[in-house]
Amino acid sequence: MQVIDEIEERSTSNLNEKYKTTASLSALFQGIGIILVIVGIVMSLNGVGFLVGIPIAISGFFLIAIAQVISAVVSTSNSSKETANNTREILELLKGKNKEF
Repeated sequence: MQVIDEIEERSTSNLNEKYKTTASLSALFQGIGIILVIVGIVMSLNGVGFLVGIPIAISGFFLIAIAQVISAVVSTSNSSKETANNTREILELLKGKNKEF
């Protein structure tokens, strides 16, 4: 049980350490995207220009989508790395048990 607890503890801290910059960049893109969507909607409703506001809002939605793709890639990469590490550790445990018999 102790080995499993150690593996789980390491896997939760890996994302924060290795992908902190990428996660921050994704959050920044998402924040800018949300601001663009709000500005675009407000501009189109205030009469500043429907042809100006809607493209700004659409640009914001695309920026939010890009941020979500970045988050998905980072999460997939982190999960793959965790799976490989867990498989390696299980193999080492099994090899160690076979030596005892």
